[in-house]
Amino acid sequence: MRQLMELKELITRQNLINLAGSLSFSRGEEYFEIGLVGPINEKNGMVSAKIHGSRIYETHLKVVRPRQGEVRLDYSCTCPVGHDGDFCKHCVALPAMWTP
Repeated sequence: MRQLMELKELITRQNLINLAGSLSFSRGEEYFEIGLVGPINEKNGMVSAKIHGSRIYETHLKVVRPRQGEVRLDYSCTCPVGHDGDFCKHCVALPAMWTP
């Protein structure tokens, strides 16, 4: 439960814009608004969903603690941008849909 609350604190609008950039942020919001996200799964502090676009991509968000006292957002997506390690539009669409 604590991890999910910390996750909610990390997925602010401004943090998502900073991670994704304004274009990917806008596209991610659009994916959410037209209903391309879901269903949402929560397990062991991780939130995941399938995002339906040109293909179906699996997106995951969770809190990690790389060092004591440090908390950051960890993310992954099976899309080409996500494979490169970047925060993609699908990673924006997931928290738009998810509310703990």
